[in-house]
Amino acid sequence: MSNLIWKVTALVDEVEPKALIYRKFGEVTGVFDRDRENHIFSELSKSKLGPLSYASSSEFRIEEFCENEPVNKSDIREEAGRRRLAMELAKFHSTEIPAIKQDPFILKVLRDGLFDKDFEKKVSTTEFTETEDIMLDEIKNAIFSQEERDFLIDLLPKTSKSIVFSHNDLHSGNILRLKDNNRLLLIDCEYNDYNYRGFDIANIFVEAMLDYSHPVEPFYAVNEDLSPSEAELKEFIKYYAFFTMFPEKHDDEDTEKILRSPSLIDAYVLANGKKKEFEDEVNELWYEVQVCKLLSNYYWVIWSVIFSKKAEIKFDYISYGLDRLKLYKKAKKVFLSKK
Repeated sequence: MSNLIWKVTALVDEVEPKALIYRKFGEVTGVFDRDRENHIFSELSKSKLGPLSYASSSEFRIEEFCENEPVNKSDIREEAGRRRLAMELAKFHSTEIPAIKQDPFILKVLRDGLFDKDFEKKVSTTEFTETEDIMLDEIKNAIFSQEERDFLIDLLPKTSKSIVFSHNDLHSGNILRLKDNNRLLLIDCEYNDYNYRGFDIANIFVEAMLDYSHPVEPFYAVNEDLSPSEAELKEFIKYYAFFTMFPEKHDDEDTEKILRSPSLIDAYVLANGKKKEFEDEVNELWYEVQVCKLLSNYYWVIWSVIFSKKAEIKFDYISYGLDRLKLYKKAKKVFLSKK
């Protein structure tokens, strides 16, 4: 919803590679620093955590095309897909990107007003309908109050281990299942930055109820009945915590067995004398993800307004922003009821 992308295929046999991805970047706003994005893309490629980059500029990037099978948002509801994604996310979060400050992305949004100027510029220089103006007023009053920001800042994790290099736009459309080895690859790095580890986990679970393939206006659909259960989220967190605490189990002879049987996690943790430490980690992560459900919805409300009125992309960004605001308010209500 922010770039235009083509697959380009060679028509002559002697050309290698046979196919590439040509990515034309969308309009540049304060949300993106394309030079920074290209640097991150290159570093992830070096770490085998992303496709190869063949050429790039501030306007485009030519990337490796990876033969893949589609990942559906329903995969988070299935054991095999959910557990493998938890493992791959733990691996992704363990990387470090040089020359990138480790200030949490969402803290910069809340404390420093990272996108406030972009938001105000969009609202003041764009012609909206009367209905959209009403929706924008509701969004501004809810999102930009200092009281709301102070509330969220107070909830943020306080330990440095909670800050990791994050994807920040994790949903099924940004995950490839590679055909050659069944591995999951996280793509589209334009939002990648250091952030709280719970943000990516919360985002993938929130996104499970959002459909961006809806063929008619508003070109998306919200179905809260598709929201994964608490049991599914708890299992995801358990696998994520395990592969974070024991990175040596990412790729060894036991990996596939562990992905099939969560009881092997308990046995391995116990054998290594880390039962209490592991339980504390899972509980801490559970809390962080509940907080980050709020943060995910909060951020995408702001994003939806900044990217609104893009002529080349059919999508009702303002309605989407209001729907994400509704999801934020519901998540906040649930969070406070359990606090």
